Amino acid sequence: MWRRSPIRVRLTLWSVALLGLMLLAFSVVLYAALSHNLYQQVDDDLLLAARQATSEIGQEGGQFTLASIGNDGAMGALRERGLALRLLDLSGKVLDQSGPNVNVAVPTSTLAVARAGQTEFATLDVSGRGTALRIYSVPYQVGGRTAGIVQVSLGLAATQATLGQLLIILAVSIPITLLVAALLGLFLAGRALQPIERITRAAARIEAEHLDQRLDLDLPDDEVGRLARTFDAMLTRLDDAFRRQQQFTADASHELRTPLAIMRGDIDVTLRRPRSPAEYRRTLSDTGDEVERMTRLVEDLLLLAQEDSNQPLIQREPLDLAKLLHTVAAQVGQWAEAKGQRLCLELAPTLPLNGDRDKLARLFLNLLDNAIKYSPEGGQIIVNGRCTTGDEIVVEVQDEGPGLAAEDRAHLFDRFYRADAARSRASGGVGLGLAIAQSIALAHGGSILVSSEVGGGSIFSVRLPLCPRGHIPSQVARYIPPPAVSLLSDRYKKDGAR
Repeated sequence: MWRRSPIRVRLTLWSVALLGLMLLAFSVVLYAALSHNLYQQVDDDLLLAARQATSEIGQEGGQFTLASIGNDGAMGALRERGLALRLLDLSGKVLDQSGPNVNVAVPTSTLAVARAGQTEFATLDVSGRGTALRIYSVPYQVGGRTAGIVQVSLGLAATQATLGQLLIILAVSIPITLLVAALLGLFLAGRALQPIERITRAAARIEAEHLDQRLDLDLPDDEVGRLARTFDAMLTRLDDAFRRQQQFTADASHELRTPLAIMRGDIDVTLRRPRSPAEYRRTLSDTGDEVERMTRLVEDLLLLAQEDSNQPLIQREPLDLAKLLHTVAAQVGQWAEAKGQRLCLELAPTLPLNGDRDKLARLFLNLLDNAIKYSPEGGQIIVNGRCTTGDEIVVEVQDEGPGLAAEDRAHLFDRFYRADAARSRASGGVGLGLAIAQSIALAHGGSILVSSEVGGGSIFSVRLPLCPRGHIPSQVARYIPPPAVSLLSDRYKKDGAR
């Protein structure tokens, strides 16, 4: 039941319980302090009366009496409050007395204490009268010896009545205070939690198809206001992710549907009438090309899906990136040669790092493939690799392509984004190469930056963490490039710092 209760009820109950404990503790302290002060006042009055009585005891006919004690000043005020005086000898015999309650029996302990020359306070219950007496006994001396006992007493009825009234006041006021506090607490808690109720109602109206809606609540900069703004920010992120997922699904469906439609069309046309073996081979060859394109697309989609599901993308091992770049250059060298392009490698002798060989090869294969596609025939592509003083490896791929506008650079690494859609379709691209390259770089703890201007080519800079000491490969395999690839590493061999 406690868990199912509204928050405002639980907050109110906690507050009321805490207030009740505080009031109870305050009441106990107040009652104890007042009781101590009242009883102490009675004792002080008795001390004052006993001091005056012992100093004014007279003697008549050989016996001590209280007749000479005046009724003026403090003594008169005490007599009006019910002060009783009693004069005893050491055997306990009453010699003289005045005031109420003089017939109370003398406690035996009082006599023993008085004979020893000591004083004593005692509280006696007056049977049948429903009250108590506070008695103070003090010995008086004559000629240096104890002659008798003076007893003064006051009734505690007024003191007990005052304390009883205090108990009644506390017993009535505390429940009323707690009830008022509970009602006010419910009201204030409801007012304080009202924005949360508004957030709940607004959030309930937002569905997956309407993630563009926002709470837009005008709240102060407190916990609730920050909660509302955080919720709006979360909706923005969800809306962006949902739109990207929808776009991703639509683009993937489109890219898969296109080769399927081409294959279906080729097959239908081919099967309409008998064909020659050469025509069948051409149809099968075209179908194989489309199957290969679909295979690459599916592999790219699986790789990106693996990244989205937070599954490990890479398996690290010590490797030399310079050697890997030579191998990748050899693979794409024939593509560059077919377009009359020159692929130049400006690499440091070794570029050691811990990484996934296959994934890094795919990263730079995508970048070089992109550079070759967009560079003009007869152009030059430069791959520059070096180690920086910040324990990083920087590899720059520079092309002589048409460059990129600012709006294209902002979305260049988005999935299925193509700055030049017509050329991408002609070359078989689907806009996943750079997105995959960036995913691989991020998985290695690195990044990819692009610098480009329209008409001025592009430079893709890949930054990767340098291999820790003790993991540097011992040998760099010798590589003989194809005719289209030029090695310019001699300039680095002359630079000892590099």
